[in-house]
Amino acid sequence: EIGSGLVGSEMCIRDRCITGHRPNNLYGYRKKGKYEILGNTIFNLIEKLYIQSNRHITLINGGALGADQIFALESINLKNKYKYDNNAEIKLVLVKPCLQQDKLWQPSLQNRYKEICSHMDEIITINQEYTKSCMKERNMYMVDNSDIVIAVKRDNVWGGTQQCFKYALSKGKEIILINPETLLMKRNNK
Repeated sequence: EIGSGLVGSEMCIRDRCITGHRPNNLYGYRKKGKYEILGNTIFNLIEKLYIQSNRHITLINGGALGADQIFALESINLKNKYKYDNNAEIKLVLVKPCLQQDKLWQPSLQNRYKEICSHMDEIITINQEYTKSCMKERNMYMVDNSDIVIAVKRDNVWGGTQQCFKYALSKGKEIILINPETLLMKRNNK
């Protein structure tokens, strides 16, 4: 079960980040119901991690379409749910690979991205301009600054998510895998 082994007053781990597929490797661009179910799964997970972290957590996302934005939106929902809890400390961080990450996106997707950005406590930009390596550098930054990496990934899909996952493994990070089809979670405990 996710979370077993994390309870206890000594818990000080609190920074979590997401890596996950873009819509083309998840459910496409039109299956709203599946995204809502994935969103609920992510919300329940980050709420559990938040509670296990003694109500102090930093949630880091990369702002990309797909899993990153679902995580960002559910992080905003978590912060809103606990906004009146005086003991709560929920920090939302977006790490942009480049300044105009959304430059080539459709206007509706740009608007959602701007809305997400407006709720962040901190926005970090890795590069001013797009470079071939800026996405990888963004992913490395997120992993390097997280204690737990949540990975929404399929087994046999190569790309940035897989590279980020392998980087997290090489850094000895604790990883929670979410299979986007079954929504089953699996945890490696380093």
